Formats: sequence, C-alpha cells, structure tokens
Amino acid sequence: MHSQGKLSAKLVGIQVFFLVVALVSIGLTLLVSWRLEGSAAAINDAGSLRMRTYRLAYLAQEALPAGNGPGASASLIREDIAAFEKVVATLRTGDPARPLFVPRTDAIAAQFAELDREWKVLRPALERAGGGGGLDVDRTRIEQFVAVVNALVGTLEQDIAQATSLLRTIQLALVALAIIGAVALIYLSFLFIIRPVHQLEDGLQRMARGDMDVRLPVESRDEFGALA
Repeated sequence: MHSQGKLSAKLVGIQVFFLVVALVSIGLTLLVSWRLEGSAAAINDAGSLRMRTYRLAYLAQEALPAGNGPGASASLIREDIAAFEKVVATLRTGDPARPLFVPRTDAIAAQFAELDREWKVLRPALERAGGGGGLDVDRTRIEQFVAVVNALVGTLEQDIAQATSLLRTIQLALVALAIIGAVALIYLSFLFIIRPVHQLEDGLQRMARGDMDVRLPVESRDEFGALA
C-alpha cells in the first residue's frame, strides 16, 4: 500500500504532534507546581492558626478582672479574632494571586467542619473574657482546639506529599517521552527520508553503470515517490 501525502506535510504533522504532547506535559508540570506552591502557602497559614490560638488565650488571661481590667486587651482580642477568621476564610476560598490553594477533598472538608465546631465554642469564651467576664475554658480545651488545627495541617501535608509524588511521576514521564520521541524521530527520518534517498541513489548508480532497465519501487506518493 502506498503512503499518501506530501513529505513536507508528514514532517510538519510529526513536529506538531510532538509539540502538542510536549506542551501538554509541560502544562501539567506547571499546574502541579502551582498546586504545590499554593498548598505550601496554605500549610503556612494553617500552621499560623496555632500561634494565633495561643495568643488569644494569653490575651484572654490578661483581660481577667484580676489584671488590668477588660479594656487593656479587649480590643486586641477582637482584632485577633477577626484576623483568625480571615485566615480561615482565605483557606476555604483560596487566593490565586499569592497563590494559596486548598484541595477540595472529603478529608479536608471534615477537618474544616471539626474546626468550625470547636471555634463556635472557643470564640464566645474569648469574647466574654475580652469583656471582663473571665475565661471559662481551661487549658485542656485550648489544647484540644490546637489539636484540631494540627490535624488540618497534617491533612494538608498529606495532600502536598501526593502532589509531589505526582510531579515526580510527570517528570519521569517527560524523560520517557523525550527518549521515545528521539527514537521515533530517528525511525521516521529513516522511513521517510533516508531510506528513499538510498533507493534513489542506488538506482542512479545502476543507471550510471549502464543498467537502463532499472526500476525503483514507488512506495509513497510524496516527493520521493515522484522522483522514483
């Protein structure tokens, strides 16, 4: 069966195919890299919630009536509560500009739900303490809330580990693609260019030796087929 099409069209088609495959692979690598960068920022922000929790507990202790009165720390408590909730809101929605990215998985959603339940108990206690009413949650409750934050951070770390593994897999696939592409280009170059040129050269040499009955097989309908 004779192969159809111009040689130039074949060569352009091969190059376009490998270009598309390379661009898709590079795009996947960039996407996973962006996801890793966003997940790292999310881990940093989630980890900061532990420090913010301890700071709020400290300010609540400072705001006890036995101290300097509720006015000394009440405004700081309100500001820190607002900052805490802003960080949590950013973790929920993400921030492409930073970038900050939190995967939408069931495990992470469950951790956020647990965080919300614990925060609904802790926030009113902190607000009451800021108003001079005393901190009615003990250290155990604070540590329990921090443990929930730690669980969220751990879940995010598991996701970033999976993304890192995926990135390595894509990079290995790119190496394999480069090797396969090089072998394929060598084979196709031999099939479409080198072999037909050798056939033409052999026919011309036989004609130069006086063999005018030489016939070359027409194996393609491209430029080499026309020359043959």
